[in-house]
Amino acid sequence: MLMPIASVCLPPPAHYEAPRFPVPAWSCDSHCHVTPHDYENTVPDAGYSPAPATPAALRQLRASIGFGRSVVIQASVYGLDNRAVEQALRGEPDVLRGVVVADRRVSDAQIDQWHALGVRGMRFIMSGQLGGTVGIEDLVQLASRLSERGWHAEVALRSEQWTELMPVLRSLGCPLVIDHLGGLPPEMAGEAEQAIFSLLSAGRAWIKLIGYRLSPDLMEPRLIHRAQRLYAAAPERMVWGTDWPHVGLIEASDAGRLLNAFAGWFEHDAGVLNQLLSLNPEVLFDFPRRANVTLG
Repeated sequence: MLMPIASVCLPPPAHYEAPRFPVPAWSCDSHCHVTPHDYENTVPDAGYSPAPATPAALRQLRASIGFGRSVVIQASVYGLDNRAVEQALRGEPDVLRGVVVADRRVSDAQIDQWHALGVRGMRFIMSGQLGGTVGIEDLVQLASRLSERGWHAEVALRSEQWTELMPVLRSLGCPLVIDHLGGLPPEMAGEAEQAIFSLLSAGRAWIKLIGYRLSPDLMEPRLIHRAQRLYAAAPERMVWGTDWPHVGLIEASDAGRLLNAFAGWFEHDAGVLNQLLSLNPEVLFDFPRRANVTLG
């Protein structure tokens, strides 16, 4: 079952579990968040109240787990106000990329300014669970503009929406990035899982293999099996992220512990982890080519 959401967020931890495997060079945290300076300025329908999560604290996380890059994703509770992402990217343009939230009214000039900062995608949270929702109609209107710039659309859906929205998602002209293993709890397969695999087989979808919100057991066998099947279907289009600072959790989460568990999903295979943590995010987020291209 899905993890419950707390209304008030815990602050990021001061320390993290150290990696128990050799972390690939230029590993990238492909999904994390930061807060703006006025972090309490959230949308009216925000699903939680954030705690401060600064770019400096994100740097500490990267240093603790041996990562060289991060992708800052616009948090749902800030809606169309992307200042948190912008502030972070201005501070570390060489090691950060961003994903923003916008609707169809956004100007080409604004998109181009974001691109110059290091933004490479837009997020569409259509589940309606966390506030700050931008719907499928906006995604349809924006898809060609994203494609023109080499951007992707990151989508977060409820499990029942996958089959409902499949015709639209298939027709989009831009790549899709599927949030949090599609949001499917381990006990759910059927049509929703088939829809995700169908998008993957069409060659336009990427998946974030982030599963800790789907089960309290980080080594849940059904989640591991699903992740392994997805990787086998498209190894070049899988990425992973910490989801730091783990908003809305009732108990604190440790990004280092999540990383070690994730490495265990793939039996600490150095070649697989190099692809998932370094090679693939370098391509998806248009980082300078520095990752080790030799797989074990």
